[in-house]
Amino acid sequence: APFGGGRLLPGGWLREPVSALSRAGLVVLTRSDQVDPATRASIRDRVSTWTDSPVLEAVHRPRAVVSMPEGDSSAPSMLRGERVRAFCGIGRPSAFTSTLASLGAIVVETIDLPDHHDYSEEEFGRLVSGDLPVLTTEKDAVKVRQWASPERPFRYLTVGLEIIAGEGDLDAALDRVLEGR
Repeated sequence: APFGGGRLLPGGWLREPVSALSRAGLVVLTRSDQVDPATRASIRDRVSTWTDSPVLEAVHRPRAVVSMPEGDSSAPSMLRGERVRAFCGIGRPSAFTSTLASLGAIVVETIDLPDHHDYSEEEFGRLVSGDLPVLTTEKDAVKVRQWASPERPFRYLTVGLEIIAGEGDLDAALDRVLEGR
């Protein structure tokens, strides 16, 4: 939903009007793998009505599973076939659950909390109780990691942004910025 229904918060998802794209030096279309090429082309066409800046395409790629409290890191493939419980407080919790499923995890239970959820230590204890390994997002891990212990372990998934189209435009833009230093 790159144009957020055309409405600003709180009535829509946009933080500023789409016309603000006219100030952009670069435009990055994230989650590009979640739409077909024709839809991406349509989005690019619409963006071009506001800016002549390069349009890059990017995808979110799982990078690692980090175990807390140890901080050990494993490849996301370690989740294949594992039964897990997941919790998160992000804008689209289903995206996290889908990512776990795409990695082969068997998500037995999900606990979806409001975006930017403010956790308490008591709540964290309930979230990590039980016999199943518990997974969350990196965004949520930052908020609860101080309560992790050998008795209350959890893991979180790190995700990186990978440019799949327009990397040369990104390099050129970065070179211009760095030349000005």
